[in-house]
Amino acid sequence: MIKVKRFLLVFTLIALGAVGECPALQENPYELHGEKNFYTDYEPVNTDGTINAVIEIGAGDNDKWEVRKDGIMRWDQENGRPRIVKYLGYPTNYGMVPKTVWGDGDPLDILVIGRQLKRGQVIRVRLVGVLKMKGEGARDDKLIAILPDTCFGSIKNMNEFDQTFPGASSIIETWFLNYKGPGKVQTEGFGSLEEAGLMLNDAIKGFTLSPAMPGPVAGAGNGNMGVHKKFMLEAVREAQKSLREGGIPEGSVLVKEGRIIGRGHNKRAQKDLYINSEIDCLENTGKLTEKDYEQCTLYTTLSPSDEAADTILAHKIPIVVIGENETFKGPEGYLKVKGVQLIDLDMKECKDMMKGFMKKHAVAWDDD
Repeated sequence: MIKVKRFLLVFTLIALGAVGECPALQENPYELHGEKNFYTDYEPVNTDGTINAVIEIGAGDNDKWEVRKDGIMRWDQENGRPRIVKYLGYPTNYGMVPKTVWGDGDPLDILVIGRQLKRGQVIRVRLVGVLKMKGEGARDDKLIAILPDTCFGSIKNMNEFDQTFPGASSIIETWFLNYKGPGKVQTEGFGSLEEAGLMLNDAIKGFTLSPAMPGPVAGAGNGNMGVHKKFMLEAVREAQKSLREGGIPEGSVLVKEGRIIGRGHNKRAQKDLYINSEIDCLENTGKLTEKDYEQCTLYTTLSPSDEAADTILAHKIPIVVIGENETFKGPEGYLKVKGVQLIDLDMKECKDMMKGFMKKHAVAWDDD
């Protein structure tokens, strides 16, 4: 009996096919912790030329998981609920390449063709091309890779893929063109293995040079952590003020040269549908010169909405510090493409405040 159990254990480990990594253990149903930091503790490229792919979504699945800046994989939230893609299941395994930053400010995505893989696996794959895409005005390209030990293992590039498996690439492109709804995504066809390699190199370089390097506070050195939290707690006080007024708990403060020069909170429920915390804060600050705004940092407890993003860009504010983007994520990729540096503090205080509100006022939040 002991020999049988040992055999089954060994067989299971071999069948997983990962780079010495079993699928991560999961205690929280909305979080997945790996044996290592998914984002920073794996190299993007191995010595044998294969790429390490961190699997976030298995082929055929619809649950939208992604690796966050802290290296933890989380179930993406949409309107306070776990995000489930309302379309056919993913046509391939979906994941990210560690230690990369691409056009939308996130890690470079990768599609892995082959058998269904488990969420949390880190697996060696071979690059064959790239699906060129845009979303929210930013590059959102997807590397295409194959599992070497499958029927796709002999494929070396996209031309061979199309010849050997006619129609397969069209299925993949059609899926990504439509899964978010009409007009939300633009695809530009498939690029060659050489193009994919250049993108990967650029994304690795982007990680090295990015001001939003991962860590306890993205984009901020340890010396700034206390400063950022101090000002964010002032934004939290503004959010609590909105909550006491019967509104959405979202607050903002504008800081220039280490001093708060403006405060505001969400008034969509209390006063005007278009007054969120960022807009209220800037209106309360009064008129500043363009040079003044260039020296400011905006602190906001929640990821900026579309309206807030437009206001930030109109005022040319260079740095926005976000309390959290787990309960709601606005067009952050668009802001990054426009040159705004985003720093996500991922603060528990901000998340707990919004989750409590969304649980108590689910109908009102959905309407908003």
